[in-house]
Amino acid sequence: MVDVARTEVSPAPATETPPPAPASRASGPRADSTRADAPTADRAAPATDTAASDGIADALKHLQRAYEQRDATLVKAVWPTVNERALARAFDGLRSQSVTFDRCQLNVSGAAGEVECRGVTTYVPRVGSQYQRTESRQWKFRVQKGGESWVITSAAAR
Repeated sequence: MVDVARTEVSPAPATETPPPAPASRASGPRADSTRADAPTADRAAPATDTAASDGIADALKHLQRAYEQRDATLVKAVWPTVNERALARAFDGLRSQSVTFDRCQLNVSGAAGEVECRGVTTYVPRVGSQYQRTESRQWKFRVQKGGESWVITSAAAR
């Protein structure tokens, strides 16, 4: 997992960067399972797992919107430890971007968990070739319940 305090962000993220976003699809995150011991994805989860799953999905949707708006302050609201200055500089280098999480798997235990997502990032740089770039990504987030909502404590993309 990455130490978010030193995370740097670029239009084409390395393994230690927050995800830049794709514009081609507009689907939200889907949780395939909420418990590590759940044998199948179609097994009904207990109410607390459903609440956690919904809260985490909301956090990921917030992250998606913040990346589409290229607003580092909005990202920081859901990812308090992100390097806001580095992220704002990276956002300044982009004309547009979006993130799409096509498939997410949750492993939640109490007020903490991990989320692994597959998806796509799409972005258009401000400088140089201004063609839209789309790249497949895999993300791994650590999340924690903070009051009434879930927040991201760390993230890695590859």
